[in-house]
Parts: sequence; C-alpha cells; structure tokens
Amino acid sequence: MSKSRVALCMLVALVIAGGVAALAISLEFGSFWAKSLPVTSMVIIFSFAQSSGWLDKKVKDDAGDKG
Repeated sequence: MSKSRVALCMLVALVIAGGVAALAISLEFGSFWAKSLPVTSMVIIFSFAQSSGWLDKKVKDDAGDKG
C-alpha cells in the first residue's frame, strides 16, 4: 500500500465520519448511533477503497521494455 494514498484515504474517511457524527448529534440520535455510525462509515470507506484497488502500490515493470 502506498503511504500517501493510505493517508489521503484516512483523512477523507475521518472528515466523512466527523460529518456523520455531527449530523447524528444535530438530529438528536441516541448515543449508540452517534458512536457507531462514524465507525461504520469508516469501515465501509476503507473496504470500498481496498476492493477498488485505490490502496494498492503500483509496481513498475521494466522486464517488458528490454524485449
């Protein structure tokens, strides 16, 4: 995994989770939902990013160039 991609994805996930937490608090959800929705949103974001290949490190292929 590329460190910069992981850091960027983590920053985006934290911003979205903070927004979800603020929304849950402002809509007066219970404390369970205010705590569990941000964590759930981060898990969903990281699962999507991992399955989409956004966190994969790109490998240079020099073997094909010398042919």
